[in-house]
Amino acid sequence: MNKIKLIPFLIVMLLLISCSSESQHTESIIVFNSTDRPVIDTYQIKDPEIINSMNEVIRGLMWQDRQIETSGDSDYSFWLQRSNEEMRITNYEIWFNDGDSSAVIVDYIQAKFATIDRIPLEQLIQLLGNERAN
Repeated sequence: MNKIKLIPFLIVMLLLISCSSESQHTESIIVFNSTDRPVIDTYQIKDPEIINSMNEVIRGLMWQDRQIETSGDSDYSFWLQRSNEEMRITNYEIWFNDGDSSAVIVDYIQAKFATIDRIPLEQLIQLLGNERAN
C-alpha cells in the first residue's frame, strides 16, 4: 500500500524537476573577432549584464531596410544563443570604416542595416572585449 502512495509523489516530483530545468535556459553570445587578421579570436560571453548592455546599445541604433555597402570580411561576427537551442536569436556582423570612427552593422535575422557612430561603437567594442571577465 505504501508503494502505491509513493508512485504519484514520484511522478509529481519528476514533473516539477523537468519543468524547472526547462525554464533555466542560459544565454550566451558567441563572438568571432577578426580585427587582428589572419588570426581570428573566438570566445563566448555569458555575463547577463554584458549581454543586456549589448542589446541596449544595438536597440538604440537607427536600423534601415536599405543595404549599406561594406567591403571585405567583417571585423566582428557575433550572435546570441540559448542553451539547448540550435537557432540563433540574433546574428550580427560589424565592418569598421577605414579612416573613420564609425562602422556598419548588419542584423541577419531582421535583414536590417545600420551605421554605428563613434560612441555606440566604442561601447560595443568594450562590451565585446569583456569576454576575458567570464
